[in-house]
Amino acid sequence: MVDILSILNPNNYAFEWLRYPFWFSAINASAALGSIVWVLWRGNRNHLTWAYCGLAASMCFWSSASVFSALAANADTALFWYRMLMAGAIFVPVTFYAFVSRLLKRTGPREKLKIRLFWAVFFLFLLADFTPWFLADARFVSVASGWWPRAQILFYIFFAIWSSLALYGLTLLLLGYRTAIGIYRKQVGFVLLGCAIGWTCGLSNYFLFFGIPIPSLLNVFVSIYVVMIGGAVARYQLFRVTTAVAAGTIIATMADPMFVIDDAGVIAVVNPAACRAIGRTADALLGRPVGQFLPKAGDIVATAQRYPQAAVEAELASAAGPVPVEVTVGAISDPSAVGHVLICHDISQLRRQMDMIESQRRRLNAILNGIGDGVFVVGRDGRVVLTNPVAMRLVGRKEDDDVSGEPFDRVFNFVVSPRREPAGSFVREAIAGTAIAEAPLKTMLVPASGPDLPVSATAAPITGTDGVLFGAVVVFHDEHRERELDKLRVEFVSIASHQLKTPLTAIRWLLEMALSSENGPISTRQKYLIDAALHSSLRMLDLINDLLNVSRIEEGRVAITPESTNVDRLLADAVAEIAPLFSERNISIANTATGLGNLNIDAKLVFQALVNLISNAVKYSRLGGKVTLSGERRPDGVLISVKDEGIGIPASQCQRVFSKFFRADNAVISDTEGTGLGLFIAKSIVESSGGRVWFKSEEGKGSTFFVLLPLAGSPYHEGEHGLEKVDLSWQR
Repeated sequence: MVDILSILNPNNYAFEWLRYPFWFSAINASAALGSIVWVLWRGNRNHLTWAYCGLAASMCFWSSASVFSALAANADTALFWYRMLMAGAIFVPVTFYAFVSRLLKRTGPREKLKIRLFWAVFFLFLLADFTPWFLADARFVSVASGWWPRAQILFYIFFAIWSSLALYGLTLLLLGYRTAIGIYRKQVGFVLLGCAIGWTCGLSNYFLFFGIPIPSLLNVFVSIYVVMIGGAVARYQLFRVTTAVAAGTIIATMADPMFVIDDAGVIAVVNPAACRAIGRTADALLGRPVGQFLPKAGDIVATAQRYPQAAVEAELASAAGPVPVEVTVGAISDPSAVGHVLICHDISQLRRQMDMIESQRRRLNAILNGIGDGVFVVGRDGRVVLTNPVAMRLVGRKEDDDVSGEPFDRVFNFVVSPRREPAGSFVREAIAGTAIAEAPLKTMLVPASGPDLPVSATAAPITGTDGVLFGAVVVFHDEHRERELDKLRVEFVSIASHQLKTPLTAIRWLLEMALSSENGPISTRQKYLIDAALHSSLRMLDLINDLLNVSRIEEGRVAITPESTNVDRLLADAVAEIAPLFSERNISIANTATGLGNLNIDAKLVFQALVNLISNAVKYSRLGGKVTLSGERRPDGVLISVKDEGIGIPASQCQRVFSKFFRADNAVISDTEGTGLGLFIAKSIVESSGGRVWFKSEEGKGSTFFVLLPLAGSPYHEGEHGLEKVDLSWQR
């Protein structure tokens, strides 16, 4: 080992100017330093630039130390400078690999981790460089070569890793060159050639380390890599982000096949995607007519010239068979070159999807055309999207009329008979996505010509798999035949009820006369039998009156004559009407409804509805139970509620509560008598008065029915009859 003073002592150096390592190293150091200045001057100062400067700096340090080692006059001085030389040489492969990674755009997290690992490994070799297990025993080889140390065990390991990493970097450059195109290919080619020459010639420095008597004459050519990279900077914009470089990168990474053809239709440039699509190498495609791989290419170019924005469908020949593509054409505007750029987008998957959509469309049309009911689909904006032929026939239009985009209520005008009020709200409810909605009773469809058509209609919201609402589908059925049959049924019930009511009334009077003491005494047994017969006749009269009321309601023959009515008094009268029923069943009643004020309603009709609701609450309450009446005047109307603590309604049967002749299962089991028409009549009366009826119930705990009467009052309706008064005495 020597100290610094001895290293600085000129006597330790022999200025043998004929020693070629001195000149070779001086040239290499100057070239490396000059390349750093050149690159920083001409190129952008980005990550790639700094990576190259790191490589050049390592080479400059290596070559500079080699200058002094070539001039050493003794073994100790030579060994010192060879250790300094190796301090620069150690980091050449890792800086070279970092430069190659940046050049080839290998900048992912795994690549960065790999570079850090290489830095750590070679830093350990830097520490080993100053130990006797790396280099030792410098010996004088010749006057021309000077002093050279002997390699030790750690140097052998270092050289194996050093050369492997250099070879790996060169391999990556070769692979990158094979896939690069355009000016980027030229850049990578220059770097590959220069580095390959530099590394090959640089290896000649290591023969003497291993005792092989081969002078390092090729060392002078190491600086060729500097010349090559300088040429790439000057001619091909290496280290500069230009439009040409960006275009080359874009073309190389394009997923769509691309051809650049000259004015004769010969392929001049082709990208890797085109090679993969056709199944041939770039060399096999370049120089060939593009028509061999893209039939009718001339027609495609001609079409693009007439319609610049158009995309032309064609077929690209490949090893697996023709591939459907959509070709876009661009003319080359450079005066030095004439030709076109053809970009082919694979539309085979799009074709399959379109075929699938077309198949589904045909299947849907076949299904729609086969449905005997009218069907139409509306979007979220309420405009018609799709119709079937039956729907068009029912509205009096031609089956092939296109009504897409029109508001649905302009084409399908639903109204409620007999007042012809608009009834399309059920479609809007479905569009809002709330639930399946049904058209009101007595809905009519107004066709383009001819009489109104009675229909029943249902609208259901349409949602996608992700829950997004698209619109609604409406199905409506021509009920002309059903309405005619229903009319016959109603008329029959009305006639039959009238015919039965007269003899039953006579029977009732005769039975009441038989019970009178004016006709003489009767036995207890006779009284029991006459009471039973009277009870049955009253029940039959009640049923007949209900049937008459139902038939009048359904036919729209019930007159509605609104007049100012005190709702508090009306509710009190209804309670008084049911009072005997409360006493009979030992049921208490709490009427907390006060301050309800006056409404313009038909008192007789609303009275009947309230009586039906209250009597229902009494009938289905347990003995000794309680019925609560309450009410309030609200901005939207007068709300009346009837609450009982009875048997309640099963949840599975709640939807049928207001249906004709319906009685819940638990009501039948409780052996409570009834016709199953009271709630239907009550609901019909309230709705014809402009109000609403609804309820909530829990089986085993009771029910609460609500009546909302509008503050605006009931609409006037001219009719033939009122409702028959129902006698509740038979229920006691």
